[in-house]
Formats: sequence, C-alpha cells, structure tokens
Amino acid sequence: MKKIKINVMALVALAVAGVTGATLTSAGVAKSNTQSQTYYYNSTETNEGEFAQPSNWSTSDSSNECQSDGDRPCHIEVPTGQTINQVLANKSNDEVLEMSTDRKP
Repeated sequence: MKKIKINVMALVALAVAGVTGATLTSAGVAKSNTQSQTYYYNSTETNEGEFAQPSNWSTSDSSNECQSDGDRPCHIEVPTGQTINQVLANKSNDEVLEMSTDRKP
C-alpha cells in the first residue's frame, strides 16, 4: 500500500510539473510572437522637428489619408521592446520620412 501511495504521489508531481512547464512554454511563445506597433502621424505640422514629436503620433489613424506621395509621413513601425519616443529620438523630418511607410498630403 505504501508503494502505491508513493507511485500516485510521483504521478501527481509529474502531472503538476508537466502542466507548469506547458504553461511557462506557452507564455514564452506568446511573448516572443508579440508584433511591432504601428503609429500614424496625426498632425498637419510639417515644420522641422515636428515629425519626431511623439505627441504627433497615435496608434490609430484619424485621417485615413495614406497614399504613395505627400509632404508628411503616414505611419511607422515601432519594434517590440521599443517606444515611439526611442524610435523618434533626435530624428530630423527627412529621417522620419525615410522610416515612414507611405505619405500624407
């Protein structure tokens, strides 16, 4: 009877370890698959330095004006692990335009 208890306890311990391991693994996979964040330029300002102002960017596009050419950036991708502030820090308008996908008139 004592051996059966030990075997049952060992099986329970293995089951708990397996569930815990699976949970940790799935959490790790979810974390590593996090996508970059898209930010849209939501200002009409084109003065030098305005494109690098984080307050001029949003995660939603209120204008729906993106096209292939124009004077303003349309959207940029902020990689996982970075902030909009870090991506735009010390960038000129031309540098932000180079990073941007599409333009706004």
